[in-house]
Amino acid sequence: MVKGETKRVHGRLEALAVFFVRYLIQQKLPLAPAVFLARDTVLPDFYRTACPDSGSGIEYNNYIHTFLHFVLLSEFSEADDFSPLWSRRYSITRCQGCPRVAYRSATRVSIRHYPTAT
Repeated sequence: MVKGETKRVHGRLEALAVFFVRYLIQQKLPLAPAVFLARDTVLPDFYRTACPDSGSGIEYNNYIHTFLHFVLLSEFSEADDFSPLWSRRYSITRCQGCPRVAYRSATRVSIRHYPTAT
């Protein structure tokens, strides 16, 4: 996620810090990648749980999405001599767990429901 990158390295490092500290450790989530990325592991939404409600939070979420996609491809996909890393597919027993967030759809919605006056 950071090696070879020349743009927004600071933001990527901040995203990793948020992911490890606020998400994995504070939420007491499994630290083993095989368990964390298993399809049957129930995970809270990273963006809503750990990211600030700002443009930076959206960037963090999308950086972590890319990071987890890389981990799935590099650690949980089958390689052959003819397919580059980006064209591989990972096992259906694995799950990404962190969907991309678009800037226009990132408004956080309250789950409180207020009764309407009749």
